[in-house]
Amino acid sequence: MEVIAHLGGVFLNSSTYDDSATHVVISKLSCNEKLLASIAAGKWVMHPDWLIESHRKGIFVDESPYEWGNPSLSSHSSYSSSGSHGETEIADAAHYWRLNRSQGPFHGMRAILKLGDHKNASFKRLLEIGGGEVIDDE
Repeated sequence: MEVIAHLGGVFLNSSTYDDSATHVVISKLSCNEKLLASIAAGKWVMHPDWLIESHRKGIFVDESPYEWGNPSLSSHSSYSSSGSHGETEIADAAHYWRLNRSQGPFHGMRAILKLGDHKNASFKRLLEIGGGEVIDDE
């Protein structure tokens, strides 16, 4: 938080997705709503090393070398697509949807959700952020 503020950025302290965020900094990839929504919205998904290097240089450095899933990174990088199978898929999706955001991963999808109120709300947000539509089945 202090590094982001010191460099002139704004830290959003939220456990849920916030559309005003431009970057998500995460040390371990997981399937939570905030990360998945950020990927669906085409946000930068960054390894914390980006902030460490930015702090060291006194400016926000180029994101590309610290972006999860960036295929141009060397295979020894801890944030390239070299983790477990699930982490690799999430990392690859983060990079892909940041670059290919013209329609979103759920563009053209129309879904009816029957998962319970709390889960319906989460999946509805995710689908809509990614360009899909949730329809009422009544």
